[in-house]
Amino acid sequence: MTGESAKRPGRPRDEALTGRILDAARDELTAAGVDGFSIRQVARRAGVTRKAVTARWAGADELLHDAMGAIDELEFEPTGDLERDLTELGRKFIDGLASGALDLQLRVTADAPQHPEVYEALQQHVLLPMSRALVAAFKSAQTSGQVRDGDISWLVRGFVGALLAQTFQLPGRVAPSEQDLRELIVEVKRWSRP
Repeated sequence: MTGESAKRPGRPRDEALTGRILDAARDELTAAGVDGFSIRQVARRAGVTRKAVTARWAGADELLHDAMGAIDELEFEPTGDLERDLTELGRKFIDGLASGALDLQLRVTADAPQHPEVYEALQQHVLLPMSRALVAAFKSAQTSGQVRDGDISWLVRGFVGALLAQTFQLPGRVAPSEQDLRELIVEVKRWSRP
């Protein structure tokens, strides 16, 4: 067990403070990268002492691991209604883009050759859950007759790629609007219909 997942004696931890430290750790990773990541800077960003951080995590590696693992879990159950499912997942994806998660993903991806273990954590906690949810949505829509039979991997890539492309086309990497999402879903339904 690592970091916060390990049982420690004493009074219970303040979960709000733990969350603030994990948020600060993700912000620090985004700003400094893996090589520049430091507990001292995480503490400064969180507005706590270094001791408050080291009382929860034995070192930077544990903190990094838990910070990646604490990214909101994606809860999704496909309905078989492609438009409804893509709207829900698209909104979650766009919220992630707007929250700064894209900057974190770009930084961790840039550091991947030197730090594959951190990139693997990003894959496990961020990228794969969204990909699996989109696959489930398209397969459910296939079952309900809304999407033609066959490989749906390009539909997943096209959906994610279109949202990312829209983000990078605007100055300041502004996340797509609700209208952008609606227009994309109309096109995806047109591309994928039986």
